Amino acid sequence: MQRLTPAERLVAAMAAEGLPYKSIARELGKSPATVRNQLHAIYQKLGVGNRTALAHKLRGQP
Repeated sequence: MQRLTPAERLVAAMAAEGLPYKSIARELGKSPATVRNQLHAIYQKLGVGNRTALAHKLRGQP
């Protein structure tokens, strides 16, 4: 998580809770495309491929 920017940490946490791009975007005042791009960057930084793996990683699970 320390490799993520504060904005990426917030998006990652919301995505890990299962919120869709549009809900995250609306909540943060961003476009859904921006949220999608941030999530792809987050996945690359953390070495995960999807939201489920992201949620496990954030919870410290293998």
